[in-house]
Amino acid sequence: MPLSLNIPNGIRQVGSQTFGPATLADGDSVMRVELDRTSNGGLNATPAARVEARFQQLIPGDTTWYTVGLCTFDGGIRSDPEMGQLNTDYLEINLLYPGLPGRAVQCVLTVSGAAVRLSGTVTVS
Repeated sequence: MPLSLNIPNGIRQVGSQTFGPATLADGDSVMRVELDRTSNGGLNATPAARVEARFQQLIPGDTTWYTVGLCTFDGGIRSDPEMGQLNTDYLEINLLYPGLPGRAVQCVLTVSGAAVRLSGTVTVS
């Protein structure tokens, strides 16, 4: 069963917020964050905002959180020539050492430029 961390709908001020940490099942190998761009005051409505999503993984026996994925989502309307307006941003990565017991993950969201409403999920499977 996939692990899911909720990113509750709310205004995020400039700065960082960590979701997790969460212990992985031995077979977990993929981590994904999805952010809704369409909420009132969300990324589509806040061109000055920028959100950095940083995935971090803890390896058993270590105390360092290693960055294993990083992406930046800019505010304002985003569109794709084939899909039209984009209403969800996502980042998906493969985790290190699948099958190794005792691993943990967290997602750090950093807002810069302007406060923005965020909601979404972090899923691990």
